[in-house]
Amino acid sequence: MPLLQVIVTLIVVGVLLWLVTRFIPMANSIQSILNAGVVIAVVLWLLSIFALLSFLSGIRAGGKSLPLRGATTRANPALLIVASRFYQP
Repeated sequence: MPLLQVIVTLIVVGVLLWLVTRFIPMANSIQSILNAGVVIAVVLWLLSIFALLSFLSGIRAGGKSLPLRGATTRANPALLIVASRFYQP
C-alpha cells in the first residue's frame, strides 16, 4: 500500500472520528471508549500494513489454524512451532 494512501486513510479516519465526537451527543465515557477503540484499531491496522503483525494472519476465533503460507516467511519461528503442535491435518 503506498504511503500516500496510508496518510489519506489516516486523515479520513481522523476527520470522521472528529465529526462523530463533535456532532453526535454522547456521554464522555462512551466518547472515550470510542476514541480508544478507533486508536487501537488504527494502530493494529498500521502494524499489519508494515508486516509487524504477520503472525496474526492465521489466527481464527473458534478454530485452529496455522498462518498462511505467504505469512510463514515473516512469522516468528517459535510461534510456528507452537502453532504446529495444535494443528491436526
